Amino acid sequence: MINNIYYPVEFIVQQEHRYALWVEGDGGDGFLKDVDSGSVVYAKTKFKLYEMSEREKLNANLEGIFEINVDLVRGLIDSIDLFVAVDAGKCSVILDFFNISQDLARAAKRENEAGGDVVLGDILVKLFEGCDLPSMKRKAISPLVQ
Repeated sequence: MINNIYYPVEFIVQQEHRYALWVEGDGGDGFLKDVDSGSVVYAKTKFKLYEMSEREKLNANLEGIFEINVDLVRGLIDSIDLFVAVDAGKCSVILDFFNISQDLARAAKRENEAGGDVVLGDILVKLFEGCDLPSMKRKAISPLVQ
């Protein structure tokens, strides 16, 4: 736990904002969870997230916030035309969403009996890995603000 670095992630769903801390560490990537309940810790404001981070003395990189706009992703997916190649920018946004969503689902223990992600694993494999798209060849996701 000492080697963990925490990054703030903002989720926007139907114009509602929620903030969580994405964890990068020796135990793999995921989200900060409450030790007692096992649920993902979140805040309704950036200030509350920063306050909690300071109170818990977390090694948090609070330089910027990695934004996941679910409304935008839904719009991008809806706008895909079967007969037109999807540009790299759209692919990157959608891939970022799936990668972060997988970490969130894993942290929330949303798995099937076989231990795989309920839905996201199948979608990610079919949409990205199964097609061997160039977007899968980029470096690993990290919410580091560049």
